[in-house]
Amino acid sequence: MAPNLKIAIAGPRTGPLADFGKVQQLGAQKAIDDCNAKGGVNGQQVEGVFYDDVGTAIGAASVANKIVADSIKFVIGHPLSHCALPAAGIYEDAGILSISPGATSTKFSEMDLKLAFRTTGVNSAQAKIAAEYIKAKGWEKNMAVFHDSQPYGLDVAAHVKYALPSSKFDDGRTQQVAIGEKDYSAQVTVIRDKQIEFVFFGGHSPELGPLVRAAREQNLKLKFMASDGADNVEDVINGSQGDPDFLEGLLTTGPKPYYLEEKNAKLYKAFDAEKDIACNPLTYASYAAVQVITDGIANAKSLKGDEVAAVLRSNVFDTVVGQVEFDDTGDVKDFEFTVYEWTKSSDGRTLTRRTVA
Repeated sequence: MAPNLKIAIAGPRTGPLADFGKVQQLGAQKAIDDCNAKGGVNGQQVEGVFYDDVGTAIGAASVANKIVADSIKFVIGHPLSHCALPAAGIYEDAGILSISPGATSTKFSEMDLKLAFRTTGVNSAQAKIAAEYIKAKGWEKNMAVFHDSQPYGLDVAAHVKYALPSSKFDDGRTQQVAIGEKDYSAQVTVIRDKQIEFVFFGGHSPELGPLVRAAREQNLKLKFMASDGADNVEDVINGSQGDPDFLEGLLTTGPKPYYLEEKNAKLYKAFDAEKDIACNPLTYASYAAVQVITDGIANAKSLKGDEVAAVLRSNVFDTVVGQVEFDDTGDVKDFEFTVYEWTKSSDGRTLTRRTVA
């Protein structure tokens, strides 16, 4: 019997961003199970080997070196940009092919990596759809931009500002919040007297919650839009110590809702026990990353990273996130983002999202 084909699944399993790893793991494992049910890849069963990068750059580098030491040649990960960036170079030097299902930083595209790909879009495209919506609503004249100073949040915030050239973001209208802090009242105070009506936040859910709470405590009637990293609305509710009534109308950007597509109906039902996971785009992007790697290996009839990468760059793959075709940087061509609005569900206690752009 042929040995199993091992694929590393690298992401946060512990720490404040562990939900990203949970979603990634379940999506990737489901794809592996489905692949094995169809006979595996070139006579080999696929085995997912899970690694915890704890959601930090240092943890990601440590995990990457461990994967190199373990002689695993393919990686699904890391879903967070600040983790994917340091890990990708380590994989490249070791001849390991990696696909991130969640890292959207444009810096990832600029690293000139030959073995790194992703099944999500880039922040410049995400910022463009956000800016178009902001302009359509007329909010750009009285807005502020907050970010968490990390590679992902800072990057998407910068691209939003770039896409709104007529807006002014000086004089305190750009604010930075510290990762892990629970009180952002000082940053909110800076914008309190500037007639700010709208805030775009680049970062993750654990920081968006306290930011919303600080605005509420200062009685500011602010409309919030956040990037896809802050898409875990339960984290935002918990962090804001608020309730669905207060957070209703929160806007987020993100990939289109794959769970609503007819071809994914069976997969959605398989994830239905985990409602948030069933709807989360990262679930499907992680599933798609496994599809791309296993199809690439099958077509290349090789386990060499460069040979599989050549197949990935010269073919179109039918996946749960649609037709995936990579450009020279390893990014998906014509990737689509959308804008969601969170509204109170029928039970009055939770929020659900709907597309608005």
